[in-house]
Amino acid sequence: MEMNDKEIFQLIYPRVNASLIKGYYKGGTSPENDKLYGLTYVPVVASALEHIESLQYLVDGYAGWNADPERLKKYVSAHSYQRKSLKECLEEGVYSAYSVSFYGAVYQGAWHITPSLLFFGAAVTETQAREYLDQQHEKNQLFNSDLFGPQRLSHFQSADLKEFSEAPVVVAMSLQRRKEKVNAAFRHYVEEAIFPDLVTKLRLYYPHLYDSLTGLYTNYFTNIFPAHKRYLLLITNAMGINKKEHVLRYLVYMMDNGQVYEWNYFQPQQTSGFYGEDIIKQLGTISSWKEIGCLHSSCTLDDPLFWENFVFVKENGGYRYLRELTFPLDAVK
Repeated sequence: MEMNDKEIFQLIYPRVNASLIKGYYKGGTSPENDKLYGLTYVPVVASALEHIESLQYLVDGYAGWNADPERLKKYVSAHSYQRKSLKECLEEGVYSAYSVSFYGAVYQGAWHITPSLLFFGAAVTETQAREYLDQQHEKNQLFNSDLFGPQRLSHFQSADLKEFSEAPVVVAMSLQRRKEKVNAAFRHYVEEAIFPDLVTKLRLYYPHLYDSLTGLYTNYFTNIFPAHKRYLLLITNAMGINKKEHVLRYLVYMMDNGQVYEWNYFQPQQTSGFYGEDIIKQLGTISSWKEIGCLHSSCTLDDPLFWENFVFVKENGGYRYLRELTFPLDAVK
């Protein structure tokens, strides 16, 4: 038996931010109760503008329906304009209401739910808005759509989603967004807590190799790691003091004890400008990373053969391709 609206609400509520499900009024499930959608409708009121404006950050953006196109424009000259921000649109009454739609599916024994935010133009009545939502969420069509189906070739253009290629699109989107946020937070921590001291030590004690370091997307290093995040593969475009050429170099940083190693599987390669393709050309020969979209994304390098056979492989009681870099306890020189 398919779940009723109350049961669908009870399933969605603990799995999403409570502020998103305000105004819930209906939902639907597949006959097998393994797919669902849920709908809300909330009028825009002046006392809640700040709260409403913040919803876009909980769902990674928003869309609008049937708003006056002219009211969305902010002219900067007689012939050019910018699109108004959501805050400006709310303050100026461009939108009368909003709806959060929830799309969920069971995958590997658990529910995964993705929310979507839609604003209605000022002239749209509640009746019109709900009719529009009903048309967009007709169950038979919705649950048979690409959103709930397997990923197609067009989705494989994204390296981020490839990691979840076996999941339905709606589940892959949910998993990828969550992983992206976790990885971004981890990268920020590493960049603030580890990189500055590491760079100082490298420049102090190995200036002939690391006087200047440039990351691909951020300062100093391009940061690659497996999902467990116990160690980092740091890639930098380095130039030694009194040298004239930058060289692509790899370091391994151990999160538990702060040990640092040079990874010397590849011969140092001279680089210039954007060197992302150089990284992938090398890593692609010994790992599952074959495209540049993997770099600085939600992707993690979870290929055990890469780490076991090419990074931490032992030889004669030590590491074959790793050379430990040592620094005095007092890094002041």
